[in-house]
Amino acid sequence: MQQRLWINWRSLARSTRGAEIAETAMILPLLFMMIMAIFWLFLYVFVNLTSILYLGALAINGLVGGESLHVVMIGLAIFAMIITLGGMKVIGFTDVIQVGVLIIGGLATTYLALTIVGDKFGFGPDAIAGFKVLLRDSPDHFKMILSKPAADAPQQYIDKYLVLPGIAMYFAGQWIVNLNYWGCNQYIIQRALAAKSVREAQKGIVLAAFLKLLMPVIIVLPGIAAVALAPNLARPDEAYPHLMAMLPTGILGLVFAALIAAIVASMGSKINSIATIFTMDVYRPLRPQASQQHLVWVGRTAAAAALLIAIVMAKPLLGSFDQAFQYIQEFTGFFTPGICVIFLLGMFWERCTAAGALVAAIGSFVLSCLLWRFWPTLPFMDRVGVVFLACLALAAVISLAQPRRESALRVELKQIDYSTSTGFNGRHDGGTLISSGMVPDCSVTTASPASYSPSNSASSCRCSSSRRSGASVATISPCISPSNSASSRASS
Repeated sequence: MQQRLWINWRSLARSTRGAEIAETAMILPLLFMMIMAIFWLFLYVFVNLTSILYLGALAINGLVGGESLHVVMIGLAIFAMIITLGGMKVIGFTDVIQVGVLIIGGLATTYLALTIVGDKFGFGPDAIAGFKVLLRDSPDHFKMILSKPAADAPQQYIDKYLVLPGIAMYFAGQWIVNLNYWGCNQYIIQRALAAKSVREAQKGIVLAAFLKLLMPVIIVLPGIAAVALAPNLARPDEAYPHLMAMLPTGILGLVFAALIAAIVASMGSKINSIATIFTMDVYRPLRPQASQQHLVWVGRTAAAAALLIAIVMAKPLLGSFDQAFQYIQEFTGFFTPGICVIFLLGMFWERCTAAGALVAAIGSFVLSCLLWRFWPTLPFMDRVGVVFLACLALAAVISLAQPRRESALRVELKQIDYSTSTGFNGRHDGGTLISSGMVPDCSVTTASPASYSPSNSASSCRCSSSRRSGASVATISPCISPSNSASSRASS
């Protein structure tokens, strides 16, 4: 059936019977799948992979003298390609080893930075005193909920507000951005989907969520300390490498090794996603007769090509931004609203159609571009929320305007058990209470290091699973093909 479908693609596309044949041949869902695959490839190569490579090389380059950025990038790319050949199992083992070292090194960096701050301001080598100094001298850096700037507000405060637009961002774009990254991102969900059982995947999710609660201490506090210790840095992205250089020799070497492992493992995961999506969602539909061995070589070629592009484009793309995290958010935010709409409607609304999903995907980019161009004062987080609501409405209208039809590509989700254990819920609720208490006391400020960390390798994501089969199953839209969905491809 599938082979015949692809053989007749061109003739069906030229047919004069229009919508009836298009529905019969399932051209629109397959076209949607192809568009989504190309979108993910573009995003992964030109945004995610380049960002990991550039930020990782920037951190390492700062620790080895600051004169070898391109050499470091090439070295990281070679190591990442090697580790990718071992598959997700090698990447997983690497993550398990390096994450503990990075946490210990991160806590040591925070303690040392606070100690130096206390000593610099005359309180002696005392971390608690250093923290009090930061609260006294930099209180604005501990605020996440900012008031709307007045007409005579300084430009620095206006820039901060455009990043953290008050309480509105929690009702607009904040949850959409997080849901997209942790729940709709193949790079992240492949970790949970590769688990040996549902329970193991849930345990990993809870552990990753608790580790994320340490990020304000490991990432944000050192960034605020850098304001006091190194106020004249050329770029905020240089703050964390500058602080790491203050570590004692033994700890520095250990953290340095773990940092390289984290960067290489993260790049390996991203390359694995790129190779899988290109091979299975772009190349294989065009060459359905290709052997498995041929597809493996196609995937390796795609991985090598992605690394070459990342090496060449990393500095031109990210070098002009004050913070690399701004680059990541600015460009992923153009697509994030549409992706969330597709997943939410695909999972929870049976009337969603491929045409509605396609309009949401394209509309997300078009509307984001229009708002970015003609309403530049609209904060990024608010823009994401506005575009999400618009795409949601467009997808619903288009879906309802089409007659209801059963598609052969439909995925039935009614038999999937989405429930979680009592222990999982308890740990989740505990983490929620802890994070709620931390919200007023931490923020990513314009002076802190980029909060995008190459060590974000733990997967805090949600996956649906069948309790009867005991195997993890991708949560994908019923509008698209379960075998070739770019948004749900899992590499086990």
